[in-house]
This record gives sequence, structure tokens and C-alpha cells, in this order.
Amino acid sequence: IIAIAILVRADTGNAGQQALDLIPEISESDFVRGNVDAPITIIEYADFKCPACSAYHPILQKLVDESSGQIKWAYRDFPIFSQESAGASRCVGKIAGNESFWIYTDTLFREQSSITSDFLKNKAAEVGVDSESYNSCLNDPVLVRSIDKEYNRLKYLVGLTSTPTTVIIDGKGRKFMFTGALYEKTLIDIIETLDKK
Repeated sequence: IIAIAILVRADTGNAGQQALDLIPEISESDFVRGNVDAPITIIEYADFKCPACSAYHPILQKLVDESSGQIKWAYRDFPIFSQESAGASRCVGKIAGNESFWIYTDTLFREQSSITSDFLKNKAAEVGVDSESYNSCLNDPVLVRSIDKEYNRLKYLVGLTSTPTTVIIDGKGRKFMFTGALYEKTLIDIIETLDKK
């Protein structure tokens, strides 16, 4: 499940750099785990039905939790397998907030094999999202269109082809992109070499 990562260097000045320039930095629309002022940023593009993403999720969680406030992590959808779960998580975040989004995200990856439409709705209810609000949000054509639009932008302009894909931004704003799940030790080694200021 754990794939070998491919590094796209951020200082090459080629097509890889141009693709990285199209990755937006964290904004108020993102759901962020960890210290929002941390010098190192991890942006993960994943899918809730991707087995490698499920294996990778606890690695990133542990890394951020044990970083002493040095790393923040933003989750972004790249729904290769399941647009519905992407929409469900966005609705939970929109309605119930950042903390509920992460509780929901942890649950979906932990219980990945159970994901169905009813499961998504029931787990949303457990974090405080009522059925009417959930259905209204999930069926909103603006939400559906935004997921499709971002997926196509990432696929055709940035060149994302698989999940998980990780973008790490150092303290100087330089971006490094990795395709595939990384081992914990690999992530630590990479982050230790980056500028924190």
C-alpha cells in the first residue's frame, strides 16, 4: 500500500514548478489540523475510499500531533473514487466547523470499508449535523460543481493523477510535491532539511 514517493523539486524552473505554483496556500476555506501559525505546511490531496490514503492518514496525524506546533496540515479532496464522501466531508466542515471536520475525516478513514451513503449521513449526525442541513448541503449544485471544477483543475493543470499526493511548504514558501504515501521516517527526514523561517 505504501508507495515510493516521487519528489517534484520546487526550484527547477520547469513544468513541475509551474504546477506547484497552481497549488494555493492555506486559506480560511481550508480545514486545518495543528498550529495554524506553524512554519511547515502539509497539504494532502486524498480520497476517502483510497486504501493508500487510509494507511497514510494516521502517519500524518502522528507527525502533526508530535511536531510541537511546527507543522500544520490541510486536507483537500481529490475524489478519484468517491465524490459523495468528498461532498459529505465538506458539508460537515461547513455546517459543524473545523474540529467536527477532522473527527469526521478520522472516522471515514478508520472505517473506510463501511462507507456508504447511509454511513456518511449517520456519521455526520454523530458530529452534530442534522439530516435536513446535510441533505441540503450535499445536493447543492454549487457544491457539486465546485468539487468537479477543482478536480479538473488539479488533474489537467496541476497534473495530479493519484492519491495521496502531498505538498509540503517550508518557512520560505517553497513547495515540494510528492506522489504516493510516504513513510513516517521519510517525512521526518524531509521536514528536518527544510527552512523553518
